[in-house]
Amino acid sequence: AEIERTLASLGNAVLESRTSDMKTVYGRTKILLAPSKWEEAWGRVASEAHCSGIPVVGSRRGGLPEAIGNGGVILDYDAPLADWVAAIRRLWTDKADYDRMSAAARLFAERPQMNPDNQFATFMDVLNRAVEGQSLRKAS
Repeated sequence: AEIERTLASLGNAVLESRTSDMKTVYGRTKILLAPSKWEEAWGRVASEAHCSGIPVVGSRRGGLPEAIGNGGVILDYDAPLADWVAAIRRLWTDKADYDRMSAAARLFAERPQMNPDNQFATFMDVLNRAVEGQSLRKAS
C-alpha cells in the first residue's frame, strides 16, 4: 500500500501492527507526536506516554491540551509544518530541553487527578450530588 512505500523511503519510520502491549511500544518511544484534527474528549495516548516520561507534541484540539499539560508542546492543529518540525527537532536534539520536558511529563502523570482512588472518589461525589439533586426535586 501507499503508506508502506512512503515509510520505506524514510528509513526511520515503521508502521506497527495493532497491539495491546503499549508498554513495549512506549519503551521504544522518545517523543509522542499527536497532531489530531478531531475534538477528542481526552488524549489518552498523551497520559499513557507521560507515565513513561515521554514528552508529547500535540495539537490544540478537544481534550488533548488538557491531557498534555506541561508535559509537552501544544500547537494549533493547523500550525505550519515548520512549527511542528521545530518542536520535535528541539526535543530530539536538545538534551537539556528533552530531560526537562520528560521530567515534567512524568510529574504531570503523577498529579492527584490521575490517581485511580482520587478519580473514583470524584466519580462517587458527582453521583452522590446527582442523586441528592434528584431527591430534592422529587421532594418539592
